[in-house]
Amino acid sequence: MDQLSDLVRLHGDPAITRYLTVEGSAWSEAQAVAELTEWIALFDTRRLGKLWVTRKSDGAMIGRAGFSIYPPTGEPELGYALFTVYHGQGYATEAAMGLRD
Repeated sequence: MDQLSDLVRLHGDPAITRYLTVEGSAWSEAQAVAELTEWIALFDTRRLGKLWVTRKSDGAMIGRAGFSIYPPTGEPELGYALFTVYHGQGYATEAAMGLRD
């Protein structure tokens, strides 16, 4: 919960959330709390979770990546969300490969 403000900043942008939810709308602080609560429970029960993606050169938080459960099948899925200024620079690929490995 100590990283809630970063999560609200990331998912408060509708350009980032448009593919992550059915509505595609930006998250409110209340929605971010609810999602974060679910993510914490998922880690506690299944050891699946989300990690901040940080840039090695300066430690800047550029997004998040990790595992969730895909509702239709109940199978784990890998996902990510990056601030739009970092799109197209290979960070999502690098994060996905790291999580896969």
